[in-house]
Amino acid sequence: ADRRGGAAEIGMRGDGLASDGLRRADVFIDDGGQYFLFSVADKHKFGSLDYIVVGSDQVWHCGDWGEPGPYLLEGALFKRAIAYAASFGMPELPVNQRARFCRGLKRFVAVSCREEEGVEICDGLGVRAQHVVDPTLLLTTDDWKRCIGIQGKEFKKNLVCYFIHADIEEILPKLEDFAKEMSCSVTFLSNDGALRKFPKSLGDLLGRLKCSRVTVRRSTGPRQFVSAVASATWVLTD
Repeated sequence: ADRRGGAAEIGMRGDGLASDGLRRADVFIDDGGQYFLFSVADKHKFGSLDYIVVGSDQVWHCGDWGEPGPYLLEGALFKRAIAYAASFGMPELPVNQRARFCRGLKRFVAVSCREEEGVEICDGLGVRAQHVVDPTLLLTTDDWKRCIGIQGKEFKKNLVCYFIHADIEEILPKLEDFAKEMSCSVTFLSNDGALRKFPKSLGDLLGRLKCSRVTVRRSTGPRQFVSAVASATWVLTD
């Protein structure tokens, strides 16, 4: 289902999340400026690069999801590599991953992490790492507003929600109650984790959202995500 213009903007298609994710990535790349895309298959081209920079959000996560191999430069030929504001997204490494990361992190001439826990993990592997600010905080609020074109604009009262772990059926009544009590709109920015918890009957959810103050956005690009947060009266997240 893909219904545009109403409260539901979910867009679940038969080709699945993976191909839709690639489509959205292509749109972001086309919109975001000049990019040169490389893969491990292009490693013969790496010799022409001055540096390879790896970062940042959860690139070294190795739990139930996430494959850190490409971000540890496994199988890549390179001369100089830097990890900037890299994140593990977990408080400690699984024991069976320690040797792998010990080898991988030593491929970098400099390592920095955006979280103190990441610095501690690196230290435990004998790798010196520097604690740096989250890259999103390198810009001021006004810088971000200029980037997304909303500087000086006024917005109606609205709540923006973003959850990594959420049950849409459980939270929707609470969001609707909040919207009614505060006379505002609510935007629920979903991610792939929340999508897996969508109800089995998508039709029931779409029918309910037709007359709801809550908008569920099934996917949001970087520019739209920042714009939604910047224009919100309240932000609720985990």
